[in-house]
Amino acid sequence: MIVVGDFGLNEAQSRVQMALWSVLASPLIMSNDLRSMEPWQKALLLNKNVLTINQDKLGIQGRRTVNNATTSVWIKEMMTKRFAFAILNLAESPLAFSMTLNSMGLNNFTLYAVIEAFNGSSLGLYKSTDTFSCKVDPTGVSLFIAQAVASPKKDATETNFAHDASRDKVERTNQMNKKKTRLRSFPKEDSHQFINL
Repeated sequence: MIVVGDFGLNEAQSRVQMALWSVLASPLIMSNDLRSMEPWQKALLLNKNVLTINQDKLGIQGRRTVNNATTSVWIKEMMTKRFAFAILNLAESPLAFSMTLNSMGLNNFTLYAVIEAFNGSSLGLYKSTDTFSCKVDPTGVSLFIAQAVASPKKDATETNFAHDASRDKVERTNQMNKKKTRLRSFPKEDSHQFINL
């Protein structure tokens, strides 16, 4: 249940809930009175980038890749070689976050174009070995989308992200074709005997 717009939740807290709910692919069910929303609340609930993360057709739930006393990083695999990642500051003081994309869990590709999700601003290109830095408000969150713009790593091992939906679709199609082949090759005389029973 989304409590953005309810009494007592400030803008920073609202951004945290929207970011985490979207990365976790949770249902965005609003509980507030739509007639009395502040403009910033409406803008946050209708943010296209955040909704794109939440409603991605792969339907893969994000996973936590970094977790320590002050920082929690969540990454969600999306369609068309995109990844959303949220950096949550667990401390009550500002966080100067700095970590390579590889260390964060973005190690599928060699190069990414990164944007800030809330305002849509472009942050440029980052190699998977580059250090990504940002500032996060106390108990706040920063949310980004990384679009892969280079080929997969040749030596990259399979990650712990959720299974590849397209690969599963091919496997299911192959299994169906094998079943059809077996049915077509069923001997006629055996089929008659079965029917006569």
